[in-house]
Amino acid sequence: MRIFKFIVPVQDSYVVVAMPAGATILSVQNQGGQPALWALVDETARKEPRTFMWKGTGHDCDELADPLHPWKYRATVQFSGGALVFHLFEKVL
Repeated sequence: MRIFKFIVPVQDSYVVVAMPAGATILSVQNQGGQPALWALVDETARKEPRTFMWKGTGHDCDELADPLHPWKYRATVQFSGGALVFHLFEKVL
């Protein structure tokens, strides 16, 4: 097992990140202006796509309440000295 870092860019659409199967998310933070996600991984495991979505404070979040396509909150990350605040959700499979 190792801890790996993954970049999860802030964008208006979904973000798909290839991570080893069974990866456990440990933290999501702003590192040098980029949103980084750290996870405990088995580096020998096959890669699987994980789908994330960013939502800014005050933005529409209706799709997060869809029981047929649930999302799990993962983290809140601040940028520009706290002027921009985004919240990361992961699609539950």
